[in-house]
Amino acid sequence: MTKFRWRRNDQCNHRIQQLNVQTGNFVKSVGKLGIGDGEFENLASVCFTSDERFIVVADYNNSRIEVFSIDGEPVFKFGDSDPERLNHPLSCVCYEEKFFATDCNNNCVKVFDGRGRFLYKFGGKGNGAGQKNNRIQQLTLEGTFIRKTSTNIQFGWPWSVTTMLDDQILSLLKNLKEHVTCSICLDTYTKPKTIACLHTFCCECLERHALRRQKQGFYPCPECQAQIGIPEGKRFDNLPSSFLHNSLLNLLAVRRSGENL
Repeated sequence: MTKFRWRRNDQCNHRIQQLNVQTGNFVKSVGKLGIGDGEFENLASVCFTSDERFIVVADYNNSRIEVFSIDGEPVFKFGDSDPERLNHPLSCVCYEEKFFATDCNNNCVKVFDGRGRFLYKFGGKGNGAGQKNNRIQQLTLEGTFIRKTSTNIQFGWPWSVTTMLDDQILSLLKNLKEHVTCSICLDTYTKPKTIACLHTFCCECLERHALRRQKQGFYPCPECQAQIGIPEGKRFDNLPSSFLHNSLLNLLAVRRSGENL
C-alpha cells in the first residue's frame, strides 16, 4: 500500500485532499470553487485510471469529468461540450482505456475514450432491460443487458458503476435510504459530518461516541476503527458537513412529500 492516497473530501470546499493513509494527516489539496481548469463545484467521486497515472474526478455541478496528473496538475476535461454532454455525473470508472460515467439526470451510463471523446451510451429511464429503474443491473462493457435483481428492491438515483473481473459492468442504483442512515443511531442523518477517514455520522451521535471512547485526544471511527483526533475545542459542529449526504436528505424529503400527497 502506498503511503499517500488521494481521497474525495470536504465537498463544500470543492477540492480533493491527499492524506497519509497511516496517520490520516493532510498532505496537500487540489481544487477550489469555480468553472476553470482544476476547479470544481461539488465534486461527486474520485478514481484512478487503470495504470494509476491519472486522477479522475466527477465534477457534479459543472457536469464534466476532470483528469489530473498523479501530482494533482490538471491535464484535460470532458463531457461538458460534446453533443452528448453529461448532466450531473455522479461517478466515473476507468477500464481498458475508456471512461464509464453515470449520467444522473439522463438516466444512463456514457462511455468515452481515453482522450475524453464520446463513444456510446447505454441505459435510459424506464422499466425495460438495461434501463435505470430501482434495481441492480449487470451489463457487458458495450452495454448489452445480462441480468438484473428483483424490482422489489427499492433504489434511488443511477448512482454508480463498477467493473467486474469478468469484464462486465455492474450498474449500481444504490438504496437512497441506506445512504442517509447513520450507523450509530441507525436513523436518518441529522447534520451529517464527515471525519478524516471519510465516514459520515450525525453530528450529535459522533460527538457522544467520540467523547465516550476518546483516549489521549483520539477516538476510534465507529465504522473502520481508524484513530481520529478530537476537533479543536471539542467543536464537532465545526467538522466538514457532507454536501452529498445533505443533498440525498433533501431528495428523500422530496420523495416522502410526494408520497404523502
